[in-house]
This record gives sequence, C-alpha cells and structure tokens, in this order.
Amino acid sequence: MNQINRIDQIYCPTKVFFGPGSIDNLKEVKKTYKNIFILCDKAIPRETTGKIKDLLADSVESFVTYDLDSEPTATGLNRFLRKKTGLTDCVLGIGGGSILDSAKVLAIREGNIEDFNEDSEALPIITIPTTAGTGAELTKSAIVKSGDIKRGIRSEKLFPALAIVDPALCDSLPLELTKYTSFDALTHAVETYFSKRSNPLTRAISQLSLSIVLQYLPIAMKEFKENGKPTLQTRKELSYAAMLQGFTLSNASTCLPHRIQYALSTVSDAGHSAGLACVYRAWLNMAKPKIGNCDYKQIIKFMDTIGIYITLSDIGINKENIEKIVRRLDGSLDADPSFKDLSQVKKILEESL
Repeated sequence: MNQINRIDQIYCPTKVFFGPGSIDNLKEVKKTYKNIFILCDKAIPRETTGKIKDLLADSVESFVTYDLDSEPTATGLNRFLRKKTGLTDCVLGIGGGSILDSAKVLAIREGNIEDFNEDSEALPIITIPTTAGTGAELTKSAIVKSGDIKRGIRSEKLFPALAIVDPALCDSLPLELTKYTSFDALTHAVETYFSKRSNPLTRAISQLSLSIVLQYLPIAMKEFKENGKPTLQTRKELSYAAMLQGFTLSNASTCLPHRIQYALSTVSDAGHSAGLACVYRAWLNMAKPKIGNCDYKQIIKFMDTIGIYITLSDIGINKENIEKIVRRLDGSLDADPSFKDLSQVKKILEESL
C-alpha cells in the first residue's frame, strides 16, 4: 500500500488501437471529424497513404508531406501552421517520432509556435507511428529545433485523442532504422525506470518494455539476415515495447542522455537515436543504473551484441564543440539520480569522442 501511495498522478487520456490491421479503425474517425489536416512522412509507401485517404474519404481537408531529414524546426512548422483553415477540426500525423511531434505542434491554434503557452488550445490529434521507438504516439510533448536550441513543447492539451499503432506499418523499415529506433525504446525504458520521477507503475512498465527489446531486437536482426525482414509477430512485440514507453515518458522522465542529445543536435544533424548511442556507454558507466535484475553492464553488452557503437567524432562533433554543448543543455537535469554538476556532462562528452 505504501508503494501505491507514492504515485502522485498518472495521466494518459489517449485512446489506443493496437495490433496488425488496426489502421482500419480510421474509418470510424470520419464520423467525428470532417476536415482533417494530415501530415505525412515522405518515406511512407504510396499503398499506405492511399489506404488512409480511402478510409477517411471526404474527411481529408489537406494531405501534406513533410520532407524531414532530421528534427522538425520552428521555421518549417510555422509555415505548415498557415496551411490550416478555419474549418480544420483535427490534425493527423503518420510517420516516425519527428512527424508525430510535428503533428502535435500543428494542432495548436496559434499562428506561431512561439506563441503557444499554458493557456493555449489545441485541435484533436491522431497519431499513427510507422517506426517502433519514440513512443511519441502517446506523449504530451513535441521536440522542436528553434534556432540553436532544441526544446520540448509540453502540454496536456497535446496528448493525442487517438493513437493507432499498427505494427504492419513498420514492415518496410530497413535494418539500421529498426535497430536504432528499438534502441531508442530501450533508452526510454532504462531512463524512465532510473529517473527520480518514476513510480512503481512506470517502473513495472519500463521493466517490461526493456525485457521485450532485449529479447526481440536480436530476433529481428536474425530474421533480417535469414528472411530479408522480421516477421509481423516480431514487429508487433517491438511496437508494443515502444508504445508502452510513451506512457512512461509522460508520467516519469528521461535522464541525462536525452538532455545531452538535445544539445548535441544543435551542432550535428545526426538523428536522435544516433546521438543517444554516442553518449550512452559513458553515461551507463557513470550512472550505473539497474533495471530490475538487469544492470548497466548487461545493457553495454547488449549494445555490443547488436552492433551499436558510434562516437561523437563519427557524427562530426569534436573536442572544440564540448563547451558549446554543455552551455546549450536544457530541461530537467536533476531527474537523473546520478547528476551532481555539469562537470559530469563534460566528462561524458569527452569519453564519447
């Protein structure tokens, strides 16, 4: 009973349809929304976009493709905000985490991202992930680059009204993207368990997610080698692990690696998962987290096993960038139990070159 009393608040208002074929539930959406603004990842197969248009039929107001190579920018999203009309009654995002984050931003009623505040309103949001890693389909936040700063826009009004998590939409993901997005889910599990803001429920979910990734990512890689792609069951497991972390991200917190990665992205165009991978070994060796029966040495060994080894030098970051990265750190650093001062961050960066 004492452990239950440690949960101050749990909140996740998103309705979820999960499983192969769950995309077909979109046909019910058009009964509620009549002018849907759709933001689509440029890599989505034409077969998938065609099916979405067919399912929503006349309820599609606009269908916009975002040619996004890395994280969304405030400049790019402000341009899309002006494409909405006064009739737009829902924003739907289909793609990876950056597209889903972008869709949340486009749901705000202001004409500029910078004007969004705690009193702002937002349109209903629908998220349809086509990768299995970020958990953005269930979170209340969007990560956006604004000038030299990468920051989170967070509000309970940005929780999606509906998430459709259909693992079949991940079928065309190549090996490297599968590996690195699943690694992102792993980092979420490790950090939301270790975080000071965790609670018994989020820790139980994080532990489950971690166990799924540790079991099924090697299976996925084996299936790539033997069959050219993973089975639908393997995709289903990895999608489930990632989705669960959307819940924990909204009810706990990540730790130093994510704060560092946000700062890294201001000096490198490397993707989110690659930036995390660069600093993860150094952070694990410093923080020494233990997730249930899994300690940090097992995580490092797992990274070696699946072939995730990348340095800051590999993504174009050198020693001269370190002070700038440290200065650009933003967000809650003290959610990490191992954090004491910025000298630790500097050491992590130096050991990651």
